[in-house]
Amino acid sequence: MYEINCTEIRNEMKPVELIWKCLAFLDAKAGDQVSESLFNRRSTKNSIVDSEQIEAALEVLNEAGLIDRLPSNKIQLTAGLNTIADFSSRTLLPNSNGN
Repeated sequence: MYEINCTEIRNEMKPVELIWKCLAFLDAKAGDQVSESLFNRRSTKNSIVDSEQIEAALEVLNEAGLIDRLPSNKIQLTAGLNTIADFSSRTLLPNSNGN
């Protein structure tokens, strides 16, 4: 179990970390489905990561086999949060400054 607070999500600078922190905040597990709108600015209050970065991050996670993108703007976790967190710590994305 991760202890993630809203301030960490609002101040996150890396899109993949923003995604896994949102999932951790919900205590999501492999097999769970969530709406992609969970990661947008209105939901996260994050003004650092833009929607293009979220889209790129979701594609990278999908290509890595960590999530499945489903119809109606949903994703399904195919890996656990530990795997996604590990992946986020070692993966740079397009438009990511690496911080």
